[in-house]
Amino acid sequence: HFAFQQTGNDETRKLLMLQNAAFLSMFRDAMGGRGQIADRTIDTLLEGNRDPARDAGKELEAVFAHISGDPDRAAQHVVRYLRDGKSATELMNAARLLVFTKGNDAHDYKFSSAILEDYYHVSPTWRDIYLAANVYKLQSSTQPDNQLIERARAALA
Repeated sequence: HFAFQQTGNDETRKLLMLQNAAFLSMFRDAMGGRGQIADRTIDTLLEGNRDPARDAGKELEAVFAHISGDPDRAAQHVVRYLRDGKSATELMNAARLLVFTKGNDAHDYKFSSAILEDYYHVSPTWRDIYLAANVYKLQSSTQPDNQLIERARAALA
C-alpha cells in the first residue's frame, strides 16, 4: 500500500497490484498448513439478525464483547453499526483502547494499526465491509487486561 502511494509510475503500480494478488494466494495456501480455514464470504457479513443491543444503545459494547466468542456476530455488528450511520472514528478509538489494554504481542499492535489506518484509504463503498472483515483479529472486551495494565494499576493503588 505504501509503495503504491509513493510511486507515480503506472507500470510500477500495476506490478505492485500483481505482486499483492500473488502474495494473497500464497498466504492463503500457507494458512492451510496451520489448520482448517474458515469457509466465510463477504456476503455473510451482510446477513445479520436484529439484536437487542442495537436498540439499547450498546452497539459498540456488543461488537467488542462478541469478538472472542462469536466473531461472525461481531463482524455483523460492525456492518450494522456503520450502515446505521454511527461513527467509524468512535469504533476505531474503542478498538485502539482495547489493543492497548488487552494486547499482548507486537502482532496485536501492528495488525490493528494497519487496518485502522487503511480504513480511510479504502473506497467508501467497501470501508464498512473492510473494517468488519478485520474485526476477527481485534481484541475482545472480554479478554483479561495485559500484564502492563495490571502492573500500572497496582503501582497506582
